[in-house]
Amino acid sequence: MNDQKPNLKRIIFLLLIFVFYLFSCDKAKQNDYDNISFKVYKGEDCKDCQGKLVVVKGKQIDTIQGGQWGQNLNYKTFKIKNKNYLFTNFTYSYQMGTRLKEYKIFSLDDSQYLKKIFEKVIVEYEERNMKENGVYMNYIMNRDVKVSLKDSIGFIVKMKIEKCPEIENTPCIEIFNDTSLEYYKY
Repeated sequence: MNDQKPNLKRIIFLLLIFVFYLFSCDKAKQNDYDNISFKVYKGEDCKDCQGKLVVVKGKQIDTIQGGQWGQNLNYKTFKIKNKNYLFTNFTYSYQMGTRLKEYKIFSLDDSQYLKKIFEKVIVEYEERNMKENGVYMNYIMNRDVKVSLKDSIGFIVKMKIEKCPEIENTPCIEIFNDTSLEYYKY
């Protein structure tokens, strides 16, 4: 009977070590999201120079690029149903008065690490010049975009179109104003 008591103490001791080990492994998995770090680098001041977001997870280092004129890449992390995501956005322009904003979502979970799961480009600003009855007119489209990140990604887009005569001291005329909502599941 005396021999069984030391064995029982060893079993309890080993069981406690095993439970502690399992708890620490689970905690390490939970903190894996916290172990990801981000560093934003501004690009050079040139048209095709993009900003960079460096993502470091353990020994793995990845870079996401975007924007132009060296602008910073904006980012935000968020969580849905115990899954971690990275949201990025940046702006770039084309000649003739067109500005676009690009939105992307990447997975931060181990099974799909930095896999792009969503991408959308929205034209934020656009100008068109036309001649009407001998007068040059600038048609200007402006979109104000708000983004919501919850169980889906939502875009609240306020769009306004104005007609602006190229005649000094002549105000622009608003010809369209609307708000729309777009939601996407991922």
